[in-house]
Amino acid sequence: GIPYVFALMAVLAESIGSVGLIVGFCTRVCAFGIGTTIAVAALMVHVQNGFFMNWFGTQAGEGF
Repeated sequence: GIPYVFALMAVLAESIGSVGLIVGFCTRVCAFGIGTTIAVAALMVHVQNGFFMNWFGTQAGEGF
């Protein structure tokens, strides 16, 4: 359900960004791209169930 442009940006951030971090080229920009991709992925997966354990049974899912 992700538009093609955003999926392409995520793939490029993960692949070119990791190579950039290994080589040491534009490390802050590469780290920002990878961090943003991971943050969006975590939000898309965990926003419906929450981010924390369901200790008291009040949430629909288990979170992490």
